[in-house]
Amino acid sequence: MVRAGLEQAAATGAGWVVVLGDPGYYGRFGFIAASAFGLVDEYGGGEAFQAIELIDGAASRAAGLVRYCAPFAMFG
Repeated sequence: MVRAGLEQAAATGAGWVVVLGDPGYYGRFGFIAASAFGLVDEYGGGEAFQAIELIDGAASRAAGLVRYCAPFAMFG
């Protein structure tokens, strides 16, 4: 599902994707600490907050705070 999701994101023109999850799991798909791109999250995810660039340089150009959509906050 992760690979399919990344393929779909790339097909729609997304330059980068973030996840909040286990680095050991998502690392196998190429995700690295989002902080390497200058990205931070509003939940203090630390090492669990990861990103992957689908277009070289896209995440670095977007450096800053990543805000999740409102429904994500329901999971607290």
